[in-house]
Amino acid sequence: MTSERKLLILFGSQTGTAEEVAEGLARDGFRRHFDVELSSLDQFDIQKLLHSRLAIFVCSTTGQGDPPSNMKKFWKFLLRKNLPADSLGNLHFVMVGLGDSSYIKYNFIGKKLYRRLCQLSASPVLYPVLCDEQHQLGSDAALDEHLPIMWEKILELFPLPSNCIQIPRYEILPPKFKVNRDQHPSMPMSMSMPNHVSTRNSSSAPFASRLISNERITSPEHFQDVRLIRLDISGSDIRYDVGDVAYLWPQNSQSMVETFLTLLSLDGSGCISIEPFASGTHIPFRLAKVSTWRDLATDYLDLSSVPTRYFFELMSHFSRDEQEKEKLEEFCSAEGQDARFSYCNRVKRSIIEVLTEFPNTTPYIPVNYILDLFPALQPRAFSIASAPQKGMAIIELLVAVVKYRTKLVEPRLGVCSNWLANMDSSADNTVPVLTEKGTLRFPAAGEPCILIGPGTGVAPFRSFLHKRVSQGHIRNLLIFGSRNKDGDFLCEDEWRSMVSDGFLQLLTAFSRDQPEKYYVWNAMQDNSELIWDWLRQEHSYIFVAGNAKRMPDDVRATLVNIVSEHLGDGEGEPYIAELEKVGRYQLECW
Repeated sequence: MTSERKLLILFGSQTGTAEEVAEGLARDGFRRHFDVELSSLDQFDIQKLLHSRLAIFVCSTTGQGDPPSNMKKFWKFLLRKNLPADSLGNLHFVMVGLGDSSYIKYNFIGKKLYRRLCQLSASPVLYPVLCDEQHQLGSDAALDEHLPIMWEKILELFPLPSNCIQIPRYEILPPKFKVNRDQHPSMPMSMSMPNHVSTRNSSSAPFASRLISNERITSPEHFQDVRLIRLDISGSDIRYDVGDVAYLWPQNSQSMVETFLTLLSLDGSGCISIEPFASGTHIPFRLAKVSTWRDLATDYLDLSSVPTRYFFELMSHFSRDEQEKEKLEEFCSAEGQDARFSYCNRVKRSIIEVLTEFPNTTPYIPVNYILDLFPALQPRAFSIASAPQKGMAIIELLVAVVKYRTKLVEPRLGVCSNWLANMDSSADNTVPVLTEKGTLRFPAAGEPCILIGPGTGVAPFRSFLHKRVSQGHIRNLLIFGSRNKDGDFLCEDEWRSMVSDGFLQLLTAFSRDQPEKYYVWNAMQDNSELIWDWLRQEHSYIFVAGNAKRMPDDVRATLVNIVSEHLGDGEGEPYIAELEKVGRYQLECW
């Protein structure tokens, strides 16, 4: 393969979605006989980009238009003012952006990277492909529409070699990894510490923090179980500030692990080792530490994830039943995406549940393809709810235990929250943790701050307020919402204490304590004079955190309405837009 047909696929991914899309593009490139190099942006040698001919960038946008953590170094380099304007004059590129249209800066990083590459004289193959996670089909909706056009244009620039034809979809590609069944067991790992955890935190491994306490802070009668989790990080290099985020690496439940081992007829204690199928493939740190099938199922594979389109494509190759094969092929076709969404996404059907429903396919899955079928278990992000204190190496988190029902018989359980809720703090349990800067940028001084945090969205504000109190800053307004005053008024005693000491003004909205539902934006409108008094104070800030479905839009619309009431019709929107522009209106929603 000549260097003319070298294809770089570079991704910036926060939760794994962009990496998954990049892997799909790599498979498409392989089918078109490109020499594909797949890498996260920060792991890629950027000097090689100066001499490259073709690249596809897949980048997600996080928080307030921030780059994902594994592309920050690349992004910083690319923004250097001393880069020559023709630095990338040899490069043809495609920009695939992943974003969420419920955020103000929707696909901000993808759009900005596209413009910067053009400024450096790179040539776009086509317009940016912008994927919206709010679409019911997720990224697939935009990809199905635009990728055929993209590949057509790429092949015009870099035609297939004369002696090659495109590898058809019905022909299975090689797996990413080879699984070796080892004859001799490795040294046993500690049962209290997942095998991918370091005793000191680093860029490659989280720190094994000790669980200090696991306290339910909602009423026992209330349907929602919320925990205050305390972690001991003494002995680590972890330093954090208000607004930062903790990433936790969970384990799958033992019942889920046993189901996986049974379905695939695997001996949990059977020793294995993993190696790349092709040279140059990177083995993730956690995967390199796996020593048995049980390790793999417990610590690495995401057994509860909703299966992707590629999952069904792979499964269709293994089926030995005509009806099952037909259904699998429908779910991986462009025409069958609505059917796949109804079968999987709408009811949150897990991979394990799907495997049980294809009994004439599952037993024939080759072990080498298990790591292609199952995505890696991703760390879960939680806003840190404690303020850093000198001499106190503790992180506190507010964790809502995820458990809900769909049309399926079994309730849906959040992997990480249920794993934490079932931990016994007296059993010397450890929780793998890393911290990163969050998306909220709180003021360092005592500027007036309006904090709007329904439910566990109040977590970063708990951290911030404890710090503000310790510094003597009193201009703090908290607007908290939940279902019931007696059921889930999170941290009520703390807020009451701050109010009585003169550090906090508090508005509450308990949506189910009266016949008409009453939310935080209703409390804001009912107290519009108070809100306006806070807004018009010099250098006032507004912070919003919580569920991204309806709340952020309704809060913003209410603020626009309150400003318009006091400044005149049509004045609210530009007023709030200016606060957003200068960073005095910020959101952290999920």
